[in-house]
Amino acid sequence: MCRRGSQRLGGLRLLIGTVAIAVQRGWRQSSMLGHARPGSPPQPQLAERLPGAAARAARYHAPTRFIVSIAIIVATGVLMLQFWGADAVTWFEGDRIGARLLSALITIAVAAVASDHRLGGR
Repeated sequence: MCRRGSQRLGGLRLLIGTVAIAVQRGWRQSSMLGHARPGSPPQPQLAERLPGAAARAARYHAPTRFIVSIAIIVATGVLMLQFWGADAVTWFEGDRIGARLLSALITIAVAAVASDHRLGGR
């Protein structure tokens, strides 16, 4: 009976933790993306110093929202795997596959932004 009760509590802990992580993901995503409003005019001082800033900001709004959403989803997935006991955080240590993949993705992102800037943002 005692063993069965502890199994129930373990399952309940897993369920409550998973739901809490999922709710937190939704909260984080809505709070982070809720601050970025497309088409909101820049402050007058910024508009004077950087002409065309509003147009550039509007151009990068959708891709930035997409990247932030993907980053939040991936971080939530790693957090859930870690919570479930998969030891997912160690995948990103040192010379492991996660660290190499993350490094490659960052390199690709930097190259894409640099090439877009060099080409004049067409």
